[in-house]
Amino acid sequence: MYKKLLKIFISLIVFYVVALSAVYLVTPTPLERHAQNGLALIKKESNYPKYFFNNNVASQLDNFTDRVMLERVLPKNIDDNALEQAMFMNGYSRYWHGYQVILRPLLLPFNYFEIRYINIFIMFALLIKAMNVIKKNVNSIASWLFFVAVMCAKFIIVPVSLQFTNIMMLMLLAILAADKLLCNQNAFDFNDKTLSTERLFIFSFVLGSITVFLDLLTTPILPIGIVMLLLVIHYYQKYNYLIPNKTIINSFIFWSVGYVGTWAAKWILATIICSQNIILQAFNQVIFRVAGDGAKYEVHRLSMLGNNIKMLVQPFGHTPKIIIFSLIFIVCGILLYKFRKAVINKIFIKKIILISLMPYLWYLMAANHSQIHAWFTYRSQIITVFGLGYAMYYVTDWQKVKSSMKGKFKCLK
Repeated sequence: MYKKLLKIFISLIVFYVVALSAVYLVTPTPLERHAQNGLALIKKESNYPKYFFNNNVASQLDNFTDRVMLERVLPKNIDDNALEQAMFMNGYSRYWHGYQVILRPLLLPFNYFEIRYINIFIMFALLIKAMNVIKKNVNSIASWLFFVAVMCAKFIIVPVSLQFTNIMMLMLLAILAADKLLCNQNAFDFNDKTLSTERLFIFSFVLGSITVFLDLLTTPILPIGIVMLLLVIHYYQKYNYLIPNKTIINSFIFWSVGYVGTWAAKWILATIICSQNIILQAFNQVIFRVAGDGAKYEVHRLSMLGNNIKMLVQPFGHTPKIIIFSLIFIVCGILLYKFRKAVINKIFIKKIILISLMPYLWYLMAANHSQIHAWFTYRSQIITVFGLGYAMYYVTDWQKVKSSMKGKFKCLK
């Protein structure tokens, strides 16, 4: 398998370099005009406009990064060849900026405003399709729990920001890909009741690689976290098969290798091609994003975690937040105390909970980044809301709840 992974890795890197170089071969006038118009619109709107939900930061747009993306559409040094432009990215060389493979062609016929509008249709269509996939592979309750999770992440504003669209679209596409590649007879041996770990590990590795190719460090853990939750729930609920902990952990490890390896490949290639020490620049940024600088950006991990959690219930004020969280705890407490199933597979629940807590492990590792940018990193908790929501659904005896409700209604009559 490792030889196969090496071949896949090399093929992916070659594809990334060739694809990026290809879209930078020429800069036609319509593309340049649409990019400039987009930059003018962003200047008019401001870097972080807040159009929705009482002017709160959890639903603000990231026009600052959209501006960075549009600026990279237009190479500053036109004397550089396409490969140099693709690797240098106007000095922002530590990222792949793989979204340019899609953005540059789109800017030929459409302007920035029109791309935002098209995104709305694409993203909601993908959301509906992903919900149908979850319904097919688990049940309708899981599908609606996923809907609630993405809405807690203010999905409604995601299509209007190119920065947010990349990783959210990848998450939805990863769900569709997992349905075809991992939730079928080719991936599962029904006789031995075993999952093809090779197929899963390669999928995780490729997903990690594509994540870092497209993303500018928003919520990279989101696609793999949701896919692993879906697989664990699907195989237990449909086939009574518990994916081993070792397999789950190894899937995240292979994702990490694909993620880190692809990112490191960009640093090395950019250093060689651009004749600048991009490796050192990138390494310094990694240290900063993990630990801060001890002065202006001192890391406070507990408050960082709290801010990310509170963003889920924006735009509510302080008192409504307390009421909402209190109600959640009370309802969950009642369900666990009075309406818990007699027989529960605790191993299954532990797997769900552990995957659901993955965002917080990421926050602790990328503490500085998750503190400064809590207003968008909180979206990783789609994993948490979906996972814990399904865990509560699984442990609750809903027949008992219905009987209790019927009894109370009879008393009222």
